[in-house]
Amino acid sequence: MDKARYPPDWARISRAIKDAALWRCEACGIAHGTPRPSASHPGKPFCEVITCAHLGIDYPDGRPGNPHDKMDCRPENLAALCTRCHLDYDRVEHVRQRRRNRLAKEAWMYDTFLFEISPENDEKNGEEDRDEYGHE
Repeated sequence: MDKARYPPDWARISRAIKDAALWRCEACGIAHGTPRPSASHPGKPFCEVITCAHLGIDYPDGRPGNPHDKMDCRPENLAALCTRCHLDYDRVEHVRQRRRNRLAKEAWMYDTFLFEISPENDEKNGEEDRDEYGHE
């Protein structure tokens, strides 16, 4: 969590949201601290944690809300969610970001390696002094 993106009193705000929800997930109802099986470590349960999620609810004047605007702490824009429900709520954005990261990495690799071995970058334009990767 990048604390610079959140208001200075985020701890108080998020606690008030969790207190109002009685430290239960507003989506599934599980209580904070409830043992739950771990998907990543079978056989090792973990204690559920209630988090405070930004929902991206539209403003009353019709402006679109943004779940990435961590300064938007209107009560209707925040919800107490367990880790599983919070992840599910953000899943579409997580998938999009993962895809953007993968495409950016592939583009970087393509540009880097294509540039290194392209004939226009080889003054001799010959292969005799290059290894199998195009390096001299």
